[in-house]
Amino acid sequence: MIGLTEDKRTEFKIKLTDNIEKEVIAFLNTDGGNIFIGVDDKGNIKV
Repeated sequence: MIGLTEDKRTEFKIKLTDNIEKEVIAFLNTDGGNIFIGVDDKGNIKV
């Protein structure tokens, strides 16, 4: 577990997909934030 939770500035993605561009653009159009790839919705690291 990485010790973070998802919120408007933190997003977890289990794997990299073609839709990542939309996520990045959404973050850039707001306050910015962090997208963690390889992490499930509960904050567990998936390899």
